[in-house]
Amino acid sequence: MKKSGGPSSIHFPSHARQTRIFGPKFRQLQQTFAGERAELRLDPGQEPERVLVLETVDGVEAFMQAVRRIPGMEWLGEWEEDAIAPDDDFYIEEAPEKPLRGRLYLIMFNDRALNELVSLWNRFRRNPNEKFARGLNRWRAIFARLHDLRFWNERDRLDPGLMRFWEEQLARQRERLVVKVELWLSASEDKRTSNQRVVENMVREEGGRILG
Repeated sequence: MKKSGGPSSIHFPSHARQTRIFGPKFRQLQQTFAGERAELRLDPGQEPERVLVLETVDGVEAFMQAVRRIPGMEWLGEWEEDAIAPDDDFYIEEAPEKPLRGRLYLIMFNDRALNELVSLWNRFRRNPNEKFARGLNRWRAIFARLHDLRFWNERDRLDPGLMRFWEEQLARQRERLVVKVELWLSASEDKRTSNQRVVENMVREEGGRILG
């Protein structure tokens, strides 16, 4: 499959190829999320949440509206990617070795939102031309352009320079290190307060101290 228009055409994987690659990844998301529920130290009644990273080739305009249509899903942001390595699935027809442009989308979600996302994926998997409910059809474009799908993890959270600094300080037997932690800025004040409290409790349990 390829997208035409403009000076070049992007080759995209077929629908069968996409479903073969990402079907197991969607199942793994559900299994991992379910397995982590019991390990998360949250207040009673609070629903666990994670951040999902969606990397696409060529991007999808106005995707934020489609995200906000799903209850329990919160838009965090996006940024441009301009150095995606081409492979057998994604490449520019006229210049197969040229890096591709794309986008990285960050989305906060809970269990209900993840189940809805997997439901949309399964509908796309069965029929890529099926129309979704109003405001959700951009998800079909996302699925067709997916290059990577994963939870936000330590490789995103920790700058390599910070890791080297910590290692150097520990090698010098420094007993105290000052660390700045940035939390996701949720639209909900209650959620922001609760998340901050969880992190503060974890720091104190490990013998740390909150400076500000």
